[in-house]
Amino acid sequence: MGDTKVIIDTDAGVDDAIAVLLAINLLPRGSVVALTSTFGNVDLHQANLNLTQILAHASDQSIPIFSGAHKPLISSMSSKWAGHGVDGLGGSIGVAPYTPPSENHAVSALLRFAKAHPKELTIVAIGPATNLALAAMLDPTFVENLKEVIYMGCTTRDQGNTTPHAEFNVASDPEAAHILLTQFAQKLTIVSWETVCDAHLTWAVYDELVALRTPTARFLQRIFSAYEQYRPSASSGKHQEFILCDAYATALLVADCATDVSFATGRVELSEGPTRGACHWVPSAAPATKLVHMFDVDRFKALLRHLMEERGALHGSTPSRHPEKET
Repeated sequence: MGDTKVIIDTDAGVDDAIAVLLAINLLPRGSVVALTSTFGNVDLHQANLNLTQILAHASDQSIPIFSGAHKPLISSMSSKWAGHGVDGLGGSIGVAPYTPPSENHAVSALLRFAKAHPKELTIVAIGPATNLALAAMLDPTFVENLKEVIYMGCTTRDQGNTTPHAEFNVASDPEAAHILLTQFAQKLTIVSWETVCDAHLTWAVYDELVALRTPTARFLQRIFSAYEQYRPSASSGKHQEFILCDAYATALLVADCATDVSFATGRVELSEGPTRGACHWVPSAAPATKLVHMFDVDRFKALLRHLMEERGALHGSTPSRHPEKET
């Protein structure tokens, strides 16, 4: 990791919870310097409450939370997925009392940390990209000051999960995602919806993790109670995919799990109509946006088991992220 500082920009759903815990508990203590919240899986006030509950299970509970965007730049096409539960954490904490949106402290925090730690700050963005887009619009030096942005979002094969063409985080704020793809391009790594689907786990892996019965494993089971309602029976003949979308983004940072990447320039379809939110890519030589196509699933599972066994930070230095194969 060297002197890398990490901020996680998150909409605080169930997979976000595991993503946050992977980073805080497995990276060297002090690596994660802040959490910034955004609307998305849940409303902003719920996301803020959820992050306090997630931090209660983290090895470092002193990390500050900065409240961020409560709505998209222009319009959203997304609807909340019931698998997150009524509160975004499987119904485990209940719905937060409504509080009116306050000043966007997240954007100020992003600008402040980037300026204080030039070329050292990595942002793991696992919700709508609104906070990052606002930061880029407010400060023309923001992107240049960053080391990297890892974004869980976008489509790379035009296979959406919110519309036929749009992935949830992009559909939640297409204009912000377009700013991300065009203005952050040379600092950006994309973990797409299709990539996490290809690298899916199974419910049998989930069963192995919760069977560990540590406090973290019990937390996993509690927050995934709503998601479990979508679990097919073993006799149904249906696929048994268990997908922790956002956790792949932090796993990429914790211990490089990427085995196949390419480089491209991208844009988001912003016109009104059925293809709004679609991502279009043109292959390009580096420096350009890095697209992760394949993950080492066994390594990812090992990270999750390490987290659930509560063995603390990974020992030794984090390997540099040079995938085995680039296409």
